[in-house]
Amino acid sequence: MEPSCVVMQDISSAWLQLHGLQDWVGLLDPLDPTLRVEILKYGRFSEATYDAYDPSCGSSCRYRCASLLKEVGLRDSGYEVTRYLYATMAELPRPPWPLSLLPKGSWLQRLLRLDSWSEDSNWMGFVAVSGDEETRRLGRREIVVAWRGTVEPSEWFKDAQLGMEPLKGGGVSGANVEQGFQSVYTSHGRFTTLSASEQVKTEIRRLVDTYGKEDSWKEGISLTLTGHSLGGALALLSAHDAAASIPGLSHVSVISFGAPQVGDAAFMEELSKKGVKVLRVVVKGDEVPKLPGIIDSLYEHAGVKLDLDMDEEDLMGQLDVAACHSLKTYLRLVESTKS
Repeated sequence: MEPSCVVMQDISSAWLQLHGLQDWVGLLDPLDPTLRVEILKYGRFSEATYDAYDPSCGSSCRYRCASLLKEVGLRDSGYEVTRYLYATMAELPRPPWPLSLLPKGSWLQRLLRLDSWSEDSNWMGFVAVSGDEETRRLGRREIVVAWRGTVEPSEWFKDAQLGMEPLKGGGVSGANVEQGFQSVYTSHGRFTTLSASEQVKTEIRRLVDTYGKEDSWKEGISLTLTGHSLGGALALLSAHDAAASIPGLSHVSVISFGAPQVGDAAFMEELSKKGVKVLRVVVKGDEVPKLPGIIDSLYEHAGVKLDLDMDEEDLMGQLDVAACHSLKTYLRLVESTKS
């Protein structure tokens, strides 16, 4: 990754618009150049979760909290990582058909690999907070939660158990979400005495308490969650969780990349009631955002979609599912989208 030297314009007067106050009306087609810069910022936080992940040991990160952003080329991002997040993998179902029946080397065979997760815990991302200079630029203190997506194209799919269950927490009645995603978010394991849900909420509360006492910013403390693929699903679940249970947040938004569907219409309504704003960045031709809805029509997407077009030239002749779903493809297309 190229080092990021971020010296950007003051956006304090436009921040709420850029984070969906009016659902991004007038900002997406064509893509507003200031919004493009902000989308890329969160996309690079998502990318950092891949760059920092240690593939030889799913429960660890390559770097210490204090040096992570520096090591992945985001030294000048204006944020400080304050906590790492881990998730537990529950027992996962195997597909009802032999993998040997699929064409060897096909994208679906790669998608259904069952050997890529640790059974106990996986390093899944981090919580960060804006420093004083970035806070002045934004006009508010911002907490960012970045969730890791799939190291293999299949990691989210094998946890998508293709069935809904009631949304946990917050006294919600009638809302249902994908049971596999919720399991990743709420399960405990041998090495994770706190679930991912408990970890992220504990840290957000700590930061709200700390900066709520120290800061004099009239716009308060905002929360932005980001992630790619499975990370986008976890971002949506944790956005609702935080908005429903943590007072003191002035605004909660999600900027996701290639995220699958997470819940039903009642869950989408819950997000709206809680004031959570969602911008989904989606590459046309990426199959992951269509799932699990192509199997179960009860699933719906939240928020507003930013479509990105990709042709054979963009793909350098590799027109396949993996290329369409790659976060690097997403970020390249955001960068090249015409204003």
